[in-house]
Amino acid sequence: VVFATCAQCNGHALARRCVSQRSRDPATYQLYLVTDDAFLDDQFYYKVEAAIRGGVTCLQLRLKNVSTSVYVSWAQKMRQLTQQHHIPLIVDDRLDVALAVEADGLHVGGDDLPWRTARRLLGSHR
Repeated sequence: VVFATCAQCNGHALARRCVSQRSRDPATYQLYLVTDDAFLDDQFYYKVEAAIRGGVTCLQLRLKNVSTSVYVSWAQKMRQLTQQHHIPLIVDDRLDVALAVEADGLHVGGDDLPWRTARRLLGSHR
């Protein structure tokens, strides 16, 4: 899955190009959770887990203000959690992190890695 922010919408809407193994139709993501650094605390894992148990059908891990090692650590935890609950994990902006944890997809914005490059590097299976 590669999600690219639509330049015409100033980043408020997403132009979706979804090729997930689990679902080729983003419309099946009935409740899409995007995390934020503001909620990154000792309860973060449990908050996300509760949201998934409450019906989240896709998780986007978005951590803008952490080191690469912290991002990878959280991505590994979220990967395990999303696999347990059979929902896709999308990593925000960081192709290296997405590849490191074998995420289901990557979200790229207008000022990030071009989506065609991300698609080539991720491969067609995600």
